[in-house]
Parts: sequence; C-alpha cells; structure tokens
Amino acid sequence: MEDEINTNGDTMLDFEDSDEGMLLPGAEVDGPSRGRIGNIQNAFGSFLKRRTCACKHPITSFFTLFWKVLTLVVFSITSSWVLNTNFVTRFIITVILLAIDFWMVKNISGRILVGLRWWNEVNEDGESSWRFESKDDRENIDPIDSTLFWVSLTVWPFIWFLFIIWNIVSLTYQSLLIILFALILSISNTIGYLKCLKDAKSKVTNLLFKGYVSYLNRQTNQSESS
Repeated sequence: MEDEINTNGDTMLDFEDSDEGMLLPGAEVDGPSRGRIGNIQNAFGSFLKRRTCACKHPITSFFTLFWKVLTLVVFSITSSWVLNTNFVTRFIITVILLAIDFWMVKNISGRILVGLRWWNEVNEDGESSWRFESKDDRENIDPIDSTLFWVSLTVWPFIWFLFIIWNIVSLTYQSLLIILFALILSISNTIGYLKCLKDAKSKVTNLLFKGYVSYLNRQTNQSESS
C-alpha cells in the first residue's frame, strides 16, 4: 500500500536559489573550504553562462546533462561492438555513473531547477510512502532551467528503452542487465517527480480555493453587518 504525503514544517528543505548549494557527493565541507568552493562554483557558473546559455543555474544545468552524456559515452564505447571491454568492468563503471546521475537529479537538480524534491519511505510494517517537498514561490522558477530539467528527465528513460529494442533486434543481450538497471533508476526519478509536480499543483489549487472561500466569507460578513 502506498501513501502520498506532502511534508511541511521542520522537514522542509531549504530551496536555495543559487548554484553554490550544489556540491557533489562527498563534497560537504564547512568554513573557509566551503567559501573557496563557492567562489570556484560561482566563477565556473559565470563562465558557463557566458559560453552556453542564459539559464539561471548554469552549474546545476551543466551537471544535470553532463552525467547523462558521460554515461552514454562510456556505455557506448565499452560495448562489444566498439571496444572489447570486460563486462564486469563495464558494468561497474556504468552503474556508478548511473547512480551518480540518479543522485544528482533526485537530490540537487530537482530542488534547484524546479523547486521539487521527492523520496520514498518504507515503514516498519513494510508499507511504502511517497513524500514530497515543493518550493512555495514557484513563480521565480527559471523557464530555461525548468525546460532543461523536464526534457532531460523524460527523455532519459526513453533513450534506454531504445537501447533495449536495439539489443533485441541485434540479438545482443549482454548489455540488457545494465539497460534494465538504467531504466529502473530513470523511471523511478520520472515517476517521483511527476507525482511531486502533481502534489505541488494540488497544493496551489487548495491555497487558491481557501483564499477564494475566505474572500466570500468576508464579503458575506460585510453584507450582513451593513
């Protein structure tokens, strides 16, 4: 049984409006070191902004695509029909890159680019619960960041689905285990964020409805008092 829960209060994330909050796994540092890393990230972000696009968060956007492109390159060049690489080595390297991409999109890209975050919890009874967080001020989300995030999120599982078709047609099944793992991770992220977006929209709708009801009540009270 799965429950959908919108978290509020103490568990709410700080939806930072800057790329400075984007650190790779294991890069959580404090004090002067964090300041230096922040300066490097700002300089790198300014360089990307000048050289690539006018997106609001160039560093996060860059790494959102970077890990996907790197995974596809490594997966392709280490395949048996391009470079004869040991399957175990190829599997380990590709799975690590897929896991980094999954972590990046789930914990950083969604939070910074579209103001969303999801996760799934399993309680002691074995019941699964979807939990969602969303940024309250969604009007400030950059449209370029949003488009890049949603396009890359939805296209990613489709690419791996094409790889499955290619492997079946070409009768090469060695890579199916890697592709299935990639599909599981990519589809999980896609479903999670679509549920999270639906939850955020319903929350906005509820706020608008409550505001409208409150307005009607005030108008009614004013009419009765007059």
